[in-house]
Amino acid sequence: MDKEIMGIVIEDPRVLVANAYTKNSAIAYTKEKVGDDTLNFILPSSPAIFLNLALQAREQVVEVCKDELFMKVSDYKWQKNSRVLIDFFEIMMTQIIFSYSAIEAFANTSIPEDFIYHPKKKDNRFTESYKKEQTERYISLNEKLKDVLPNIFKVDSPTKLKEWNGYDTLQKLRDRIIHLKSSDTTPSTEVTKTIWGDLIRHQRTDFPSQAHALIGHFIEKEKEHRWFRMFPY
Repeated sequence: MDKEIMGIVIEDPRVLVANAYTKNSAIAYTKEKVGDDTLNFILPSSPAIFLNLALQAREQVVEVCKDELFMKVSDYKWQKNSRVLIDFFEIMMTQIIFSYSAIEAFANTSIPEDFIYHPKKKDNRFTESYKKEQTERYISLNEKLKDVLPNIFKVDSPTKLKEWNGYDTLQKLRDRIIHLKSSDTTPSTEVTKTIWGDLIRHQRTDFPSQAHALIGHFIEKEKEHRWFRMFPY
């Protein structure tokens, strides 16, 4: 459903809107110099953009895999389908990377400007403090999801939820993609295991929906996150 704010209809849920369901709703704008011109434009919601990119890739994966092509072909028959296979690898990587990026963007944009994070050490003593920018930069996404966001949103840590298992798989695949090993591009006549086989094994996994569900653990009961509630776009 389109939302009208200050007389302007916001038809796209990817538009960044502050407090989208309150009387103080405001569209987020920015101003930048581009060449000799000064441009004013609406800001996008970064989690929404990443989720949508991941969803588009997921839909392509479903289309490519509808005939279970990669589950039927064996031995040296790949040559006839090499383009389809490479396309499949690309869109699988795309949905994984952008699903992870959606979670990361959500975590970082959820940290209040005045937030101070005091991580606990193994002896349960608070020995350090991190401001918002430092928390974004130096605290891992795992720690943000386990400790920082539960503190901000006043919810339990998601580590015992089924969504956490999906996130764990997503993170491992994302890291494997970003940090490819030489073994992933080394020919082998023996049965081996590479990132490419992992992508084929996870062709049925809906990573964008898993990312959306994990984000929902923190904000499902809140009304102002229009981009979250209107997904898929």
